[in-house]
Amino acid sequence: MSVLTYFELFQPMHDFTVLVLSGAFASSVALTLDMLSAAASLAATAACATPRWRVVTTQGAIKLGHGMTIDATILPKTARPDGSTWIIPGLGLESPPAIKERLAQPDALRAVQALQAHVQAGGTVAASCSAVFLLQSAGLLAGRRVSTSWWLAPLLQQLEPRCVVDADRMVIRD
Repeated sequence: MSVLTYFELFQPMHDFTVLVLSGAFASSVALTLDMLSAAASLAATAACATPRWRVVTTQGAIKLGHGMTIDATILPKTARPDGSTWIIPGLGLESPPAIKERLAQPDALRAVQALQAHVQAGGTVAASCSAVFLLQSAGLLAGRRVSTSWWLAPLLQQLEPRCVVDADRMVIRD
């Protein structure tokens, strides 16, 4: 049995955790946050709960693609299950060699560990574009239907032959 501190007991609950890595597509991060913000603005009109979210990273300040930056909280080394859906915006990668190189970097390796722990605790994840390769690296795609950018689909299928890659779909829920 673990004992929670006062601070941990009274942390605000989040519905979504946006996990952003350095170099991520600024547009993918912005789109994710814009959709969450729009949902929060419309929640009362739709008579549903207002979504809450946080933006996290695995290391210090986040420099997005093209020099943009975003503030984020550093993900704790031993994150407890939090019940939120984790969303990973596109990594800002456009080629197979760039993906393999990026996934070997320390912050990506830390993200893979955090994703594995989150899913093992019953958590849900979503990724866009090249961020799906983080899910693949974490071993989370076997037996799943997934999508990614059309030019990266063959690599994803090669790396995880036990999943079905459907590059003709923009969104797949599995």
